[in-house]
Amino acid sequence: MSEHLGEDYPFGAQAKKMGLKEEELTPDLLWYQDVAWIEEADCMIAEVSVPGSDGRGGEIQHFCSREGLGLSLAPLLMIHEEGEGNPSAAIQSRPLKNSLFHLKGYKDLEEAKQIILKFLRESNLE
Repeated sequence: MSEHLGEDYPFGAQAKKMGLKEEELTPDLLWYQDVAWIEEADCMIAEVSVPGSDGRGGEIQHFCSREGLGLSLAPLLMIHEEGEGNPSAAIQSRPLKNSLFHLKGYKDLEEAKQIILKFLRESNLE
């Protein structure tokens, strides 16, 4: 969900972004920082091809529950690689709950980029 996950040393990159040393990071600090970003976000784009326990489900759920926190809902795009299994039922049901939530499959990286750009354009976030 966060760009630090694409880094060679994700925890070090996250710590630096938060003004901390890597050894100062705790699971609670990471969660609270992620929650703050989710609550500030104009939209969320999540890659949901591979089910896992990396926190994506909780982050998506928190984003989808913003109204309950007194925040406005915002556009959500969940993308998945076609042929890599199906996203979970919880993920698949999100677009049924609100027209701001979208689930799209892609065949390759170029198609994923095009889907994301279209989503941003249509959400007036480009």
